[in-house]
Amino acid sequence: MLNTRLQTESGGRRWYGHLNGLKGMACLLVMLGHYVGIYQYAGASFPSIPLIDTLSRISDSLFDEGYWLYLFFVVSGYLAAQSSVGTPKDLLLKAVNRFLRLALPVLFSCLLIFLLSRLPGFHAQETATLFQSPWYQGAYTQPVSLKDALLSPFAVLLLGDARLNAPYWVLRSMLAASILIYLLGLVYERLRAAGHESAGFSVLMLVTVLSCSVDPVITACLAGAALARSEKGDIHKTPAFALWMILLVRAVYLIPLVVRPVLFFSALVLLIPRVPLLNRIFSSRAFQFLGKISWGIYSFHWPLTCSVGALCLLGFSGRLGLKAAYGFTFPVVLLATLLLSLGFYYSFERFSFFLTRRAAGTLKRLLK
Repeated sequence: MLNTRLQTESGGRRWYGHLNGLKGMACLLVMLGHYVGIYQYAGASFPSIPLIDTLSRISDSLFDEGYWLYLFFVVSGYLAAQSSVGTPKDLLLKAVNRFLRLALPVLFSCLLIFLLSRLPGFHAQETATLFQSPWYQGAYTQPVSLKDALLSPFAVLLLGDARLNAPYWVLRSMLAASILIYLLGLVYERLRAAGHESAGFSVLMLVTVLSCSVDPVITACLAGAALARSEKGDIHKTPAFALWMILLVRAVYLIPLVVRPVLFFSALVLLIPRVPLLNRIFSSRAFQFLGKISWGIYSFHWPLTCSVGALCLLGFSGRLGLKAAYGFTFPVVLLATLLLSLGFYYSFERFSFFLTRRAAGTLKRLLK
């Protein structure tokens, strides 16, 4: 979903392994949060699960899928800010490329999800009745057509219509944030060329703070961009950088609660590469694997929960009891999600990258 191959100043290619691992972990935790949410929203109709209750009391954010999404947004903004945008032409190319990098995987994902929606048990009305859970009852209640799937890139990215796959509700904001980051990058480069690099960084920080009251997803992406910008040149040595850090510390008690995870994840992105043990963990093969198929994990975990998961719950709750069936179903859904995500990565996702490169190359030639 996010490209973690970045150009170095020498023209070589560098792999930010810890970022790839972080986005994979974020998607896996979002999946866990959505699955646990079925139990949490079922209330008294579901048998108590002491382990989940205890862990939830220790940390409300552990099973909060919305909390972990912010890690993904920070990483997304960090990577978007690595792009060099020196001219309006660069801005247009980057914006079109970003749209296609999201639109094509959305299209292919929604076509697969449309097929999944035809599986027996997908709407899981029996499961919704069994749980008495708004979480399940509100999932995929509206019928969808093949036309909806074909138009999904425009519906999701331009209109914010995520009925084919509820987790896609964030993608319009992510696209808007990326384009805004490219625009701010152009402003930064113009100011830097005029000898006002600190002013360029201050513009980025000011827009980030103002976005707190508009859209927390955009705020998180901009915070990631600010991290990336602070690591370039000598920004971190300037009085402007020190002033903004002081202001941010003071603003912790003023910013909306929903934005506060951004500060934690921003610190995490900066900390991990500086701690060898953490860097090795998040750059390990297991985390790299999760990062590679992160788009699939994010895209397919909820449709599979509502199809394969619903069928397992219905099939085993009568024999094992609802609590045991709930525990047994998660590894089934997890395995199905990983396998589908891996297959999607090596087929449709790679094909999407190929089409995007060809389209971007064609547009670049036309603009010459």
